[in-house]
Amino acid sequence: MIPQHPKSVGLPFPRWHQGQAEALNWIDHEQQGHQVLFLDAPTATGKSGIAYTIPQMLDVSAYWVTWSKKLQDQGVGGIPVPSIKGRGNFACVKGEADGLGSCEFKVCDDDNPDEENPGKLALECPFVQQFKAGADAPLTILNYALLFQYMYHPKRPLPWRPWVICDEGDVLEAALGGYLDVSLDRQWFEDIEFPVELPSNGRDEERLALWASKAREDGLTRQAETPRQAMEWKKAQDMALKTEGALLSGYIVDDNGMTISLRVLWPLKFARSTLLNRFKHILIMSATLGDISGMAEEMGLPAESWTSLAVPSAIPVSRRLIYYSPVANLKHDATELDYQSMADAIIEWGRNDFPRDRGIVHVSSYRHARRLGNLLFHRGLGDRVYIQDRPGATLQQRWEASPDGVLVSPVAGLGLDLPYVFPWQVVAKLPYPGLADKIVRLRLSQNPKWYRRATAHKTVQMAGRVTRTPTDEGITIIADSSFKVLYQKSTTSFPDWFKEALKWEGQY
Repeated sequence: MIPQHPKSVGLPFPRWHQGQAEALNWIDHEQQGHQVLFLDAPTATGKSGIAYTIPQMLDVSAYWVTWSKKLQDQGVGGIPVPSIKGRGNFACVKGEADGLGSCEFKVCDDDNPDEENPGKLALECPFVQQFKAGADAPLTILNYALLFQYMYHPKRPLPWRPWVICDEGDVLEAALGGYLDVSLDRQWFEDIEFPVELPSNGRDEERLALWASKAREDGLTRQAETPRQAMEWKKAQDMALKTEGALLSGYIVDDNGMTISLRVLWPLKFARSTLLNRFKHILIMSATLGDISGMAEEMGLPAESWTSLAVPSAIPVSRRLIYYSPVANLKHDATELDYQSMADAIIEWGRNDFPRDRGIVHVSSYRHARRLGNLLFHRGLGDRVYIQDRPGATLQQRWEASPDGVLVSPVAGLGLDLPYVFPWQVVAKLPYPGLADKIVRLRLSQNPKWYRRATAHKTVQMAGRVTRTPTDEGITIIADSSFKVLYQKSTTSFPDWFKEALKWEGQY
């Protein structure tokens, strides 16, 4: 039964937010007959409060999984939740004496079975300490990469728990792919002086399999010279073992000259071996789940094993309107006139409607950001323009400190934690997955619905950046003229909170 007040479970809120009570009651009821629960919960629903309440409401233990370490640190409403992070986040107590600065070198005998007294340094190891604290707590927050790494870890597996709460569930496919894929970087193997050389043509699967077998079984033909090299050689051998498994599983193999990559084509098909067989109940929640039936189908879920709920937005529609105002389609063969038309429309909005306000212009690549940003700068917005044409958060911080800056970025809608500092944004280029990626091309050829669904998910994410709380107010202008066709072909991929805010052309 849902707790009467949030404060009764330790949350610093006087009452349940809109949608929270509905979601918690639904979870309490539906978990009795379903393994997988999909919760479509818009921004400001209070998903963190839901995750925090589940273990106490149901008297169970759970893992709460997020996309990044930064989101782990945010916790819920200022309440600290035990967290597990990887070794690289901690100093190495013993390693400092040996000139090693990071716990990732695993030099302590807690992880060395050859030592006579394994575990005697565990009390001094900050990684081991935080891992144990997280493993002992009824609710632990960690990121997807750590969950997959330690679920079946040979020496330090995560204790079994009946529940896993997958926050930002729309990234589950990418998280699974990141865990399953193998990347063999030639420069790295050369730097560590690994004894077995990678094949010159990584696409030759027979030669790649031969390399993997040799690297795994008898690759260490000489003794490592330093503890770091020994650690890296062991990592290389683990990668060789993973390569063998990937080849047997039919992964897509590619070689760009610098990196040999083995990637799974449909990561969600591995949901059973990674999640479904491990947990009794799985809650997948996000503001951008989109086509839940399609996601369930890709995961291979029987119809009776899953259910879903969409809760309404806590932000009034009038405060988060989305306008479709088609200007141009900045596709790969777009002309200079197309770019100029887009720039002039954005300049008009910036000058006439938001002359003293920060704003964001969303594009789909750093190349687009550079080309469109330069036009905005030279054709009218001048030094108001901040062009994010390479990875890094420094430029975003400078933009946030400006009174009226316009950030042109391909990543501002896809994972950055943006505070409410801007009342307008323009989607100048829809975030279609890049066709330069072999995996994307194969997925598109086999399942065009996946391609449209992926684009819709990211578009919805962009729309959700401008208003984060019920008191925020801002508008989104979709200026990419290809949006109408995308919407018509993928209506089920757009959540209700997006549809009810959408105003078609001529209404802005």
